[in-house]
Amino acid sequence: MDLLSTLANHLDIVSTAIAVNYDGHEPEWTQEEDHYSFLIKGYPCEIIRNYRGILIGQISIAQDSAFYNMENLDKIINVYGGFTMDSFSKSVDGMSMQRILRFDCDHFGDLSPIDARRADYLGQNSQKIINSVTKNSQKYIYKNVNFVYNELVQVVIQMEQLK
Repeated sequence: MDLLSTLANHLDIVSTAIAVNYDGHEPEWTQEEDHYSFLIKGYPCEIIRNYRGILIGQISIAQDSAFYNMENLDKIINVYGGFTMDSFSKSVDGMSMQRILRFDCDHFGDLSPIDARRADYLGQNSQKIINSVTKNSQKYIYKNVNFVYNELVQVVIQMEQLK
């Protein structure tokens, strides 16, 4: 059992596990859905694909949570690339407010599906690109749904440890 599983079991993380089994023959993004919704220890989470094919991880924090008004969460909680959005909005039912934290997988070294499709940009045949490409000695790697899901679990684990 890996460290993530051990911590998740220890903290009684209950969620609908996201585990996409990739076949290794096609780019991973062609084998994933564009949207996933699930709970991790009661926190509503989503994985969303944007117009460029980049995955975004999102966690919603209820107004009655200790983390709703906590300042500097981006400095306290570590997540891939840091939080790229921290905002407040009405909850889905429209009856209360929620805090939305998001991170994305669009940083230096990340491969986006839209860029992978541009063979002239990459200087390679895009049909041969599966999940990574090297250009000018820099390797670009696609961050898949499993990666984003594990990052969201790590966020919840860190929040639980702060309680």
